[in-house]
Amino acid sequence: MRHVTIPLHFQSTISTSLPNTSILSLSLSLSLFHPQSNTLFSPNTKKRRKKNMQYKNLGRSGLKVSQLSYGAWVSFGNQLDVKEAKSLLQCCRDHGVNFFDNAEVYANGRAEEIMGQAIRELGWKRSDIVVSTKIFWGGSGPNDKGLSRKHILEGTKASLKRLDMDYVDVIYCHRYVGFLFFFSFLVN
Repeated sequence: MRHVTIPLHFQSTISTSLPNTSILSLSLSLSLFHPQSNTLFSPNTKKRRKKNMQYKNLGRSGLKVSQLSYGAWVSFGNQLDVKEAKSLLQCCRDHGVNFFDNAEVYANGRAEEIMGQAIRELGWKRSDIVVSTKIFWGGSGPNDKGLSRKHILEGTKASLKRLDMDYVDVIYCHRYVGFLFFFSFLVN
């Protein structure tokens, strides 16, 4: 499987062409390795890139998130393990990214485990980053998927356990089910 990689040196072009409320989720791959040094990017771009990152309000939540986020969809667990994940996550932080996305279904939960372990080993202060996950495709049992109150609560607890975190900042419904469902969920 191939996916499109957007090199961070296009960051300023992307940020100026997006509306203020847009957030682009970026999936980095090993193709970002600097060929001569066999490291991610060249060392002299680190400071210049971080200054250029723009941060936007995430709706009316009060959260400030980087315009680019790192998503673990096709990389963690399927292509990369903790060592490579740490390199990618640190590269993102060095370039100003503070928003990291995951889901219970990515690599059958392994992506969340890898991201959580990498963040712990990097020693990042939890309050400095925004972590999101998605709930819907949790497992094969009749109550292990969907957006029932039961699965939202149990899926969130399972994600927190895999991430080894006390909380996530944003939980997405990984599939749209309509307004009436959520109204019913909130009332009950």
